[in-house]
Amino acid sequence: MSGDPIDKLRVKLLNSETTSKILKEDFLVTLENFNSLLEFAKVQTNDSQSDFYNKNFVDILKNNEALTKAAHLFKIHEQYTHAYTYDPESFTTSCMLYVAMKINNVPIIAFVDSGAEKSLLSSQFLEVLDLEKYLDKRFKGQARGVGTGEINGRLHHVMLQFGNEFLSHSLTVLESLPSPILIGIDFMKKYRCIIDFQENCFKINDLGIELPFLNEPQIAKFNNRQLKIEEYNEIIDENQTFKKMKLENTEQSIIQKAEEKKEASFVANEDHLLHLSELGFPKEKVLEALSLANNDIDKAAQLLMDM
Repeated sequence: MSGDPIDKLRVKLLNSETTSKILKEDFLVTLENFNSLLEFAKVQTNDSQSDFYNKNFVDILKNNEALTKAAHLFKIHEQYTHAYTYDPESFTTSCMLYVAMKINNVPIIAFVDSGAEKSLLSSQFLEVLDLEKYLDKRFKGQARGVGTGEINGRLHHVMLQFGNEFLSHSLTVLESLPSPILIGIDFMKKYRCIIDFQENCFKINDLGIELPFLNEPQIAKFNNRQLKIEEYNEIIDENQTFKKMKLENTEQSIIQKAEEKKEASFVANEDHLLHLSELGFPKEKVLEALSLANNDIDKAAQLLMDM
């Protein structure tokens, strides 16, 4: 054993039956790891947000329980650093999922919530959507989930308009909601919907409907109110741009794959390759020219001259 007092402490703790598992497995096996823990503990004594703030560092060294607590804090900080580096999205607020739609020709935005058992409508929009006279108040009650809310009744048949398509569905009316309508799992299962995060859209597969999710500025601007027709059209225009870009990307991808397949299947004529290479052209340029000219040596030669 070296004369280093820190190393002596490390070995003593390693051999002690009272030393915690986390210390033995993660910090006491090597002197380097133990020093890292002690440096971390020393920094914590100067951190006003730490439990070790203004604590005597020597007292921490002498206290098995304090060292164990420092070890857990070290691991927490290590995991935080890893998450911040490799999973930074976990430290940001996720944008909720909203799409534009109409009910009785009134444009609104709907909250898509796969965690909700039933589709809901805010009672504040009954009159705006001209639905109050169809409310079945026999279904009054209290909704229970993450929180509670007063159920005013139920609408048994509401035509929901997505683009040019109309879909019927029943809606439970709640006293208050953070959006006019909430599309729940009942609607999604009924119409075989998909929440597509890769393409950032809400798909109603059977009807070929794809509705891009609104971005954060749009949600802040349009949520929880009736939209003006110009505002609704603004969202629809952006949706059309989204679909056009998607189509262009798909077409470009198909062309690119076809070209890659053609290049992969192309076999250069060995005689032509040798002849053109002997003229002083680089082999990779000759292969490219022969591929473009489909092994026509005269056309390939002309291409090489023009390169």
